[in-house]
Amino acid sequence: MEWTDTANNVLDEYLERMQSDLVAAGADPDEVSADLRRHIHEELAGLNLHIVTQQDVSRVLAKMGVPEKGASIESGSDPQSTPGPAGGKKCTGGRGASFGIAAATIFGVVLPIITLGFELISGICGSTFFDPIPTLWHALLVATVPAANAWAIFALISGKYQLKAVGWVTGIAVGVSLYYAMVFLPITPVAVIGIVYFGIGLIPLAPLCSLITILRLRSRLRRNALSQGKGQLPNGWRPVLLVFVVILLLDLPQTVALIGTQMAVSPNESRQVAGIKVLRNLANRNVLLRSCYRANRPITDIVGFTVGLFGKKVSINERQNIYYRVTGVPFNAVKPPRMRGLIRGELINPDEWDFGQGGDQVSARVRGLELEQSRMDGIVDSDAGTVYTEWTLVFRNDSQSQREARAEILLPPGAVVSRLTLWVDGEEREAAYSGRAKVKAAYKRVVQRRRDPVLVTTSGPDQVLMQCFPVPPNGGTMKTRVGITSPLVLKRHDQGLMRLPCFTERNFNISGTLRHSVWIEAGLPLHSFTEAANLKAEQPQKNIFALRGELTAEELAGIFTILADRKEELKAAWARDPRDEGFVVRQVIEEEAVQAPERIVFVIDGSARMEEARAKMATGLRKLPDGIEFGVILASDEVCELVDVRTVTKQGIEDAIKDVESVKFQGGCDNVPALIMAWDIAAEKPNSVIVWLHGTQPIQMQDTEALLQRWERRPGNPRLYDLQFGAGPNMIAKNLDGMRAVSRVPNLGNPGIALEDLLLAWRDRGTRLDYRRWREASGTTEESGKESSAHVARLWVHSEVLKLASSLQAGDQQKAVELATMYQLVTPVSGAVVLENAQQYEEAGLTPSSASDSPRVVPEPGTWVLLFLGAVVILLSRRCQMFRSEEPVR
Repeated sequence: MEWTDTANNVLDEYLERMQSDLVAAGADPDEVSADLRRHIHEELAGLNLHIVTQQDVSRVLAKMGVPEKGASIESGSDPQSTPGPAGGKKCTGGRGASFGIAAATIFGVVLPIITLGFELISGICGSTFFDPIPTLWHALLVATVPAANAWAIFALISGKYQLKAVGWVTGIAVGVSLYYAMVFLPITPVAVIGIVYFGIGLIPLAPLCSLITILRLRSRLRRNALSQGKGQLPNGWRPVLLVFVVILLLDLPQTVALIGTQMAVSPNESRQVAGIKVLRNLANRNVLLRSCYRANRPITDIVGFTVGLFGKKVSINERQNIYYRVTGVPFNAVKPPRMRGLIRGELINPDEWDFGQGGDQVSARVRGLELEQSRMDGIVDSDAGTVYTEWTLVFRNDSQSQREARAEILLPPGAVVSRLTLWVDGEEREAAYSGRAKVKAAYKRVVQRRRDPVLVTTSGPDQVLMQCFPVPPNGGTMKTRVGITSPLVLKRHDQGLMRLPCFTERNFNISGTLRHSVWIEAGLPLHSFTEAANLKAEQPQKNIFALRGELTAEELAGIFTILADRKEELKAAWARDPRDEGFVVRQVIEEEAVQAPERIVFVIDGSARMEEARAKMATGLRKLPDGIEFGVILASDEVCELVDVRTVTKQGIEDAIKDVESVKFQGGCDNVPALIMAWDIAAEKPNSVIVWLHGTQPIQMQDTEALLQRWERRPGNPRLYDLQFGAGPNMIAKNLDGMRAVSRVPNLGNPGIALEDLLLAWRDRGTRLDYRRWREASGTTEESGKESSAHVARLWVHSEVLKLASSLQAGDQQKAVELATMYQLVTPVSGAVVLENAQQYEEAGLTPSSASDSPRVVPEPGTWVLLFLGAVVILLSRRCQMFRSEEPVR
């Protein structure tokens, strides 16, 4: 409506006449005037006028009953309020207005500020229910509420404000308060009860209190604007809508992650794949990473809140699997996120908290724990084809809490751990060997008491898990040593290859300045097969050759290989049985005929890390033998038969290579379903093999029981050849540990060459060098070949234990445990643990080995040798005394 000047003058004159009477009655003239002006505007609006004239205003005033000039309000009225014209509403007086301003300040300014600050510092709501301020932008948005309330209060007191600006700011505050009041609505009834407990209940009630306050403040601002003729306060729906849109955009990453996660854990496989694709293309990786550490709680947006409350509860393990499937990187290989909570403003500090302590997983790296020293000593018996390596490690802990050092160690091909030592108070303590369950129970019992154990168990073919606890805090150290017996890998009669052990996964840090000190000795020359500028070949004595120097962490992790010369004509060796002097173990090097399989089924890992291996796989496929059948299965988000089974032809191979080159490697893929499909296809024909080409498998997504059942029920066929591209953990191989049909393809530095060698051996149908070992009574046959160390016997025992462990006959498992325990070996059925004192060994039912029974890089002289040397020293000393006594006195 458009008002004429005379119409405005008539209304202003009427309100001025009311001012003195209202003041005399003790009422608030501004508030009463605002009510009157609003009432008159509403009456005129009801007349649907386009132009308001003096006559229109006069008619409305006459209808209300205009008091005569100088008339006073009835003297007995309530001084706190006054009836409006024609019996209108009661208007709050001065003291009531002051109380209203004070209440608005407390509930609209002070309480929101305290609530926001308390949540930012403690994160109590985020750790208990959901995180109301997951980002800085959420915090800034919430901060507009006390700021807007303070501005509205100041505007009411001073009367100085811009109507449009204050309207928009208070409208935004209404939107924020309304949104969070809706989010907190399910726990609002509980919050009322929680007020009595340290005022915690005020936190979820703060949005509701702020909403009521800002609505009342806007009402008073609207009345004042009308009474002062400033016009109408802008409608609040526009800023409220803007707030909802902004919060929806801010929470969109969490919403997408939550919805995609719900899809990814669906029992429907196609829906699972769709969920992974949604997360891979749209989800925020930081949000997914955060979900790998925190409990399953809803988030602030309405959609996510609803999904979180009524959707499937997703476990931490499932979230970690999803993160790997989306990114192709395990969650513990990425720097952990910061999460707020009750402890120093953080719910969990992953740098300080060790999620895997005492468990069977390496888990995330922890702050303050690092490898301080590393030395590797080895001795190569080239004639017997054996290698013994001792890796001594010193861990340092600079944090304020005790730490457990854990690492997966990749052993040389065919190797076995034959010694484990821990330094306790500067004294060497040897390990006790027994069944896996027994040594694990002993270790965990001691870890709970926070004492000094170290545990080593197998973690798949040619791989072990080492655990040391506790590394003392505040700069404390823990020293341990792992002894490894391994065979030389023979390519020719006159040369053998040895690979140094290395870490595939660890929870401790290695500084860029640390160097692994390596010293390997042999009776014949040694050469660095892998390029390394820091290793030096030397011959300190006539029959001793050495290769020594320092390797960086990157050089050692890249699979470092040493070439050892050997006597071509020497093909037999023997060793005395270290546990029974009446027996010897014999070994011969034989040329074994290579028989090509009738069918080869390739399983290719579709994970992102295999992108670099694409060319190597294509080159390897060209080495397939003619006339056999082959097929290719891709382990991607969905298992697919990339190349159906066909006979090897030149054109067929080229077509298969094109199919492999067209694969889009992405994320992390579950290889178990593809291995199951490959087994079913390969088992259709006898003498079939599966060649599994894959990257690291740090996460096990599907249970391997169905796969284990196949090999347990049919242990001989098909055979699985495991070839991994790149160093890292392999959780699937860990679960297949002990299956004789599963073997790791020897990788001496280049997996592409290893694949070619495997296929070329089948194509050429030639021979390959291998060891044959057996045990017999001493003197049964004429001693032939060179007498060697007990490592020959240990390698024979290792193969025997593997045979017994995979046997289905009753009692063979127990025999395998007893054999591994007797010869002090870490196998799929046994482990090694070092405890602190005799009482702990007695409680665990274990017997520690003696230092004299343990292998050494530099063998110590035996007891009889020491007695002989002692007798010689005594005789020499007496002879010297006799010479002195016969010397004439001068």
